[in-house]
Amino acid sequence: MTKIRKVLLFIICIILFTGCTATEKVSLTDDGKIKENVSVMEKNADVLYGSSTLEESIEQYLSEYEDALRVRKYSYDIKIKDEESGAVLTNTYDDMCSFIRKTSFSQYLYKKFNCAFKDGYYVVESSGEFLRKDSFEEPWKVPDKIILKIDLGVNLEENNADSVNKTTYTWNFDTDTPSSKEIKFKVNKSKLDGEKERRIKEKQEAKTKKKIINAFILIFVIIILAVVSYFVYKVLKKKYENNKIDY
Repeated sequence: MTKIRKVLLFIICIILFTGCTATEKVSLTDDGKIKENVSVMEKNADVLYGSSTLEESIEQYLSEYEDALRVRKYSYDIKIKDEESGAVLTNTYDDMCSFIRKTSFSQYLYKKFNCAFKDGYYVVESSGEFLRKDSFEEPWKVPDKIILKIDLGVNLEENNADSVNKTTYTWNFDTDTPSSKEIKFKVNKSKLDGEKERRIKEKQEAKTKKKIINAFILIFVIIILAVVSYFVYKVLKKKYENNKIDY
């Protein structure tokens, strides 16, 4: 198995973890980019590496592939909870097709994902059969459960998601998922561009509002300081005049 393949597999499930759950959330940022957030969590007892603490154990796993993760522009945060711990890997992409082409996550669901722009739509389809857990060589492990959530703030058309909640579309995969299962959906580019523009505008308006509020706060502080300084001056002046000795 090549180093890159090991790295990609690691991104889905930290090396040597068994029975873990990987959840990928795809969303739209305030800057109008596609954000990928992959959470890999495992029971604490299975995370521990020798006598190391949970955080030290996860750091040790991650450190072996830190350079490769950096090359692929993944950042990560360690998450420690009462019953399970792991890492959250994050990446951003310019558009939907860039995400489909570059994400490491999809390569461990299917051998290939296709994204094309046709008639005003991003058309996304998996290619080939779903890669079941037994498709991978030992000892490299993949999650027992994989969850893909896509929420771009707009409806996905002609989708085959397992569940839909407003604009959140969810696909679930586990050891019982048939290899024939597919992922497919279409995104209206005009609607997606409109949502991007709305979020960018909201972010700019929030920045402007914050600047105005900060300006008012600064003016208010200056006025308070001026008033306090004036009263201090008056008090000191009066005290000086009362204590003044005439010759």
